[in-house]
Amino acid sequence: MSKNARSRVGMLAIALALFAGGSGAAAQHAEPGAVFTGAWDVTFGSQMGEMTLRFDVESDGGTISGVAVSEVGEAVVEGMQDGQDVAFTVFIDQPDHQVELVFSGTIEGDAGEGVVDIMGEAYDWTAKRVEGRH
Repeated sequence: MSKNARSRVGMLAIALALFAGGSGAAAQHAEPGAVFTGAWDVTFGSQMGEMTLRFDVESDGGTISGVAVSEVGEAVVEGMQDGQDVAFTVFIDQPDHQVELVFSGTIEGDAGEGVVDIMGEAYDWTAKRVEGRH
């Protein structure tokens, strides 16, 4: 094999290694379920002041499901994730109606942030993963 041919083969091998490494990293990053799973403390504003709920959620194929727990009970959580972007709703049953808290935002590592719509009012929210509960 000539020196020029060896050089081209070497460059091809490097390009394939970079491509394979890059696509593997992208696929791993986009892995559904890896972002918003486990236990999270989610804090947000509301008409009654700042509130914190403990979320226990899992995701499967981009679908989020679980429960949000407070001192007054549990509420169903349903939503979707696409990479780091999340959108989920907490359904709180009241005696005469259901209140929906509609969250949208991003999760990065062990933290998240975004906006929650509560009965037409928008409030900021933040989330922190509960240690040891991935």
